Amino acid sequence: MTLSKRLVTRSQAQRAERRLAVRAKHRAHSKQITQSDFGTIVAQAEHDGRFVLPAACDDNGVLLKHPAIAYSEFADKRPVPKRIELWLHRFPTRGGLYLTGALSGYFAVDCDSPAAIRWLVRMGIPLTQIVKTRRGWHVYFRWPNFTVRNSASKIHPGVDIRGVGGVTVAVGSVHESGFVYQWRRGHSPRDVRIASAPKWLLDSLRKQNEAREAAPASGPVLDTVALDERGQWFETKIVSKFTRVTGRTHDANFITKVMGLCPAHDDHNPSGWAGLRPDGSIHLGCSSGCEFTDLLNAFGVTSEALAVPITTKEKLRLEADTLREFAKADAKAKKVVKSTKAARDDGFMSVAEMLVRKYPPEKWMVDGMLLYDGFSMLAGQPKFGKSTDARNLALCTARGIPFLGRRTDQVRTLYLGFEENPAVMTDHFKAMGARGDDLLFARAGLIPADNRIEWIEEKIIEFNPKMVILDPLSQVIRVEDWSAYGGMTAALEPFILMGQKYHCHVCIVHHESKGRLGESSGNKVLGSTALYGSVETLISVSASRGYFSIESSQRTGTNLPPTALAFDKATGIVSVLGNLREVTTQDVLAQLHEFLAKHGGSSGLSAHALIKGIGARRGLVLDALRRGVKTGFLIAVGTGKRGSSRTYRAKILSASSAALNGNGRGPGDGYLGGLTQTAMVAANEKVG
Repeated sequence: MTLSKRLVTRSQAQRAERRLAVRAKHRAHSKQITQSDFGTIVAQAEHDGRFVLPAACDDNGVLLKHPAIAYSEFADKRPVPKRIELWLHRFPTRGGLYLTGALSGYFAVDCDSPAAIRWLVRMGIPLTQIVKTRRGWHVYFRWPNFTVRNSASKIHPGVDIRGVGGVTVAVGSVHESGFVYQWRRGHSPRDVRIASAPKWLLDSLRKQNEAREAAPASGPVLDTVALDERGQWFETKIVSKFTRVTGRTHDANFITKVMGLCPAHDDHNPSGWAGLRPDGSIHLGCSSGCEFTDLLNAFGVTSEALAVPITTKEKLRLEADTLREFAKADAKAKKVVKSTKAARDDGFMSVAEMLVRKYPPEKWMVDGMLLYDGFSMLAGQPKFGKSTDARNLALCTARGIPFLGRRTDQVRTLYLGFEENPAVMTDHFKAMGARGDDLLFARAGLIPADNRIEWIEEKIIEFNPKMVILDPLSQVIRVEDWSAYGGMTAALEPFILMGQKYHCHVCIVHHESKGRLGESSGNKVLGSTALYGSVETLISVSASRGYFSIESSQRTGTNLPPTALAFDKATGIVSVLGNLREVTTQDVLAQLHEFLAKHGGSSGLSAHALIKGIGARRGLVLDALRRGVKTGFLIAVGTGKRGSSRTYRAKILSASSAALNGNGRGPGDGYLGGLTQTAMVAANEKVG
């Protein structure tokens, strides 16, 4: 044997030894870790600024890549802490899933193989957050200003897109092989922010949307099929196509459910599913994003063989017909006016014209809160964070990311901080992560004293924004008496006309008085009631029960109830903690648990003693007691009737209950709010 051949043989043997060592390491790791800890996954997700849904699993406990619960309601709102606590009790050993979409603020590129990763790197991607999977990567990008849909291997073989309604496996979840999903080194939320997608990827996604819209409307897109003779045959084909059948009930709506490899794409993990409902209908889906028509084609079923009432294309066609209907109605109205010789150019219309005219539906910039071409006010007492909230709103509209948990369109935004220091304003936008490509124009400092309204109008013409924020109103208008209704109405009129003329939303920042307890936010606005009456939306910032809170009062849309806010001092970002009543009740529950652990003893304390002991309002204490007993954090002894007084004792908390509270005080940290892990251990020692 020649020297070169011996060297080749030796190198091959060394590589084989390394492969065996790696496999042995993986086998040892898989023996150590056999199941996920959903409590740890939730805590990690909250630390990373995300929320997770519990993942489904098969009869053997294998992680499946679709949620264990119905999750359509979380497309536009985050799960409340009470729901998360319920999941922790129901699914303690399940994996977690991130829900992609506009509310989450990101979409994901799923590379299923090393070859797919190499292709993505060659195409070019910016520094962003990446999760390592068993065979590839989940690469996260900021949500763009258009809809990103799920797709499987359409932009490249082995490269899937997770968009609207899509899910990706959360960090900390355990694969059936024992692999633990984890952040790639240097690409975690602690290291980098989610970056904008590269231009080539956005162009590819836009082309997919255009191709989808241009495709002929042949074939049903609804996911429910009537169970008749064709349905019975269809069900048989489903069972024969899928490779795994569980035959178990996953929720109340299904009596059987079939899981397996999706036949519509090259599926490495079970992502396809079909269920038979009690009402005799079949439900189909694929967590990798296959369309219903793709599934039908894979099963060899033509759209003509199934009777489905409406398709997505037909819905789009109906929307187009609606717009055409508006145009036809306008044309008909003009004919009526012409025939009655009542044409006017001053906005008046006859009753005949009024009855036939139709108007397009309202268009929301911030869903259910701020209208395009609208007029709103952000109000609060001095030093309550109005300007901070206003700059958060500016960045949300400039990027198209949710504001206060509501879907927000990306629009050009103009922020004018008349009382701001330029350095302070700049530092705040930098801390929030502002970038050079954001659609945001800002200015700090006073403006010329003469013709302020004309100066603002000139800047609107120059920058052509769709959102204009004026902070504060008192530096724009000059009136002798702010309480004069007529004077204030005249002073605000230019802003209303400005929004209508230039098709932009104008938001003014103004002060509130202290007000009286229980007084409505509209009555707290400093000055005449004309201020509150002129705006379509009033967003009120206040401090209540130890929290900064925010609420909205709408002429149209959906009122935002009093909501507790969290302020990140490092970034200056304001986020929603939850309903103010819910959050404060959580805090009171934490205080009750700690107080009972120290002073309750074995006999416990009555509700009256607890109200006096912690000094909280009676209603909050009673709510917290009911919730503590219901969730198992407190123990109630006695019926509360004559001869059997009711007392309360603290229950020793388990380690799983502390998973949500390991980061210290904060209502968003878990169901016990302010109870830290150290305090929990001390309380357990007292009770023990």
